[in-house]
Amino acid sequence: MHRTLGLAAALAALGPLCAGAADTGGRFSADGFGNATCANFTKAHAERSNDLYIFAGYIDGYFTGVNRLEPNTYDLTPWQSVELLVAKMARYCEANANDKFLDALNKLAATLFSARLTTQSALRRFENAGQAVLIYEAVLVQVTQRLAGFGFPAAEGSGDAGLSAALAGYQASQNLPASGLPDLATLNLLLR
Repeated sequence: MHRTLGLAAALAALGPLCAGAADTGGRFSADGFGNATCANFTKAHAERSNDLYIFAGYIDGYFTGVNRLEPNTYDLTPWQSVELLVAKMARYCEANANDKFLDALNKLAATLFSARLTTQSALRRFENAGQAVLIYEAVLVQVTQRLAGFGFPAAEGSGDAGLSAALAGYQASQNLPASGLPDLATLNLLLR
């Protein structure tokens, strides 16, 4: 279980999403931590053991492989950090201890699929009050639309300052720190 995952192992894990990446019966071999159970992951998560970092690397490699091999997919996780993905896996695995880790990852990927970026988007620095985040332009468009739908429209022609004000209003309404930034906690509520 402690060996380092290579690109081949991460790509082998993609069989369920990539129809041509398995044998004629749809079978494939998952290497390394893909064969672990959710119980193994939950234990590593609870103990914050070194295995947790290997699981996190497996998650990162898995989603990078999906981005590379799944048609019409530029980024399956355009704003989600590996820490958030680990937290989502922890919630699932606590309730499904006997599931294989790879099967749990496939289920997570399926829930994220409809919100993926299908084409490349510029990454830009969004700043407010001396703080900044890197975010895709396409995600900022989604953020602006969702904020307006929740009653927090950005003032027309106000640029980042208007979007920051709208974000701060939404954040305050959700009892989040009103940073005015599209941070992870805000995106997790706004774009789910």
